[in-house]
Amino acid sequence: MNFKDKFHYLYLLFSLSIVCILRFHLVDMPLERDEGEYAYMGQLILQGIPPYKLAYNMKLPGTYFFYAIIIKLFGETFRAIHIGFLFVTLLNVTGIYFLTKRILNAKSALFASAAFGIYSSSFSVVGFAFHATHLVFLFFVYGVLVFLEGIEKKKTLYFFLAGILFGLSFLMKQQAIFLLLFSGFYLFIKTFFLDKEKLISQVKKIFTLGLGIFIPFLSVCIYLYFNNVFSEFWFWTFEYASKYVGLNSTGQGFKNLLSSVIGLYKGFELYWILSAVGFLILPLLKLEREKKILLYSLLIFSFLTTVPGFYFRGHYFIPFLPFLCVFASLPLYFLEEKIPNKYASIFCFLILLVGVRNAVQQDKSYYFKDSMDKISRLAYFVSPFPEAVKIAEYIKEHSKESDTITILGSEPEIFFYSNRKSTTGFIYMYPLMEDHKFSLELQARMTKEVNEKKPEFVILVNNELDFFQKNVSKENLVILFDWIENFKKQTDYKKVGVVEILLGETKYTFGDDLSSHKYSSEASIDLYQKVQ
Repeated sequence: MNFKDKFHYLYLLFSLSIVCILRFHLVDMPLERDEGEYAYMGQLILQGIPPYKLAYNMKLPGTYFFYAIIIKLFGETFRAIHIGFLFVTLLNVTGIYFLTKRILNAKSALFASAAFGIYSSSFSVVGFAFHATHLVFLFFVYGVLVFLEGIEKKKTLYFFLAGILFGLSFLMKQQAIFLLLFSGFYLFIKTFFLDKEKLISQVKKIFTLGLGIFIPFLSVCIYLYFNNVFSEFWFWTFEYASKYVGLNSTGQGFKNLLSSVIGLYKGFELYWILSAVGFLILPLLKLEREKKILLYSLLIFSFLTTVPGFYFRGHYFIPFLPFLCVFASLPLYFLEEKIPNKYASIFCFLILLVGVRNAVQQDKSYYFKDSMDKISRLAYFVSPFPEAVKIAEYIKEHSKESDTITILGSEPEIFFYSNRKSTTGFIYMYPLMEDHKFSLELQARMTKEVNEKKPEFVILVNNELDFFQKNVSKENLVILFDWIENFKKQTDYKKVGVVEILLGETKYTFGDDLSSHKYSSEASIDLYQKVQ
């Protein structure tokens, strides 16, 4: 390794150092509900229980298995999970560095990786939470690196390995289907139009890539089939999921997109302006035509991952933002072609520092000062993520490991913290409330499961955010809410805990019987325990 290569690794070290500094404060953030779902599923997997047996959700199971690995390696706490998340982020920043360096150069790689490291940690993309989209990008970016190596060396094995990585990316979340389409699209353009290879060679490469992509999904299907949960898996990840992505209208989707982009733009104006300039000047750069097609393809197909369902939540943009940052580096690459290398390096570094300063300044309190409770309130209002820790501690102290609990709300992190299994597979209330043909059927199924199994604890979250998101049909509220009202009148359970979320504080009240408790807040959580 020569001196120049060693110096380039200092660029990468700079990017990684920024990520570590920004994320250090956020490691102590309690899990939010998506993380709680992944952690609970991972916990069950480590206990030998397959996904979709005791807990239902529409996401593919790749993230559950990855969380199980994180828990096994780092521990069964939210801090351990976020330490694992830090390593994933470092791998993602490293991946975009080497990909940008391969396509452009080391200076562009420094800019793109540092920018993405900051962006992926920011408040605007809920950067403190370990969402599945980070794993989507993890497997995709390294898949692209192997894929490009295969194209360069013309070796079939590389296409197969790249396909495996792309297939794993899809297992993390269904939206990654567009990244799989990218690989097929670019390989077709490269072999058919650019290299004009023989048909047999094109078919061989595409078949090998497709085989690699299919193997992870097929392996999971076989595993779930032999664990007798394939029908549940198929219902939730395809049948129900197809209804979920159809809940928003195009008009609502446009509003969601506009709202998200405004949020993403704030504090990162420099990157968006530079990326827009980069998008326009790319055809003018002294780059091979295949690299220009590659860059445009990566940007477009990664953006498409944000589209399904028209929700456009901040963290949905995680697979897209690295390529936005790559495009933001293109004006600097252009300047290197026009001015002496020494001055170009200085200018590039100055622009990078300005971008870092602007982005960090925007979220300075979030990165370095704000308490975890304050960050949670800013991001999720009165959702009881900080409170879930103490609620779980109480349940753990007052129940046996074999006892089950029911949460009338959407707080699966409580299952994880307490290490108690859910009485019902419905760990979220949202699918029961949405306007689709399955909702009443799912409510009836959920209430039946709880009635039959008699949980030790029932946790009622008095917060609409735990039941409703959007597109709620009032006709769909009948079964579940009638059941909840009847449950409150039962003598089989007594109220033993009340958690009230007040302005700036949370009030915890635990006792033998709190049936006459006077509430100080509408945002509250009631704990009911079975009468012995």
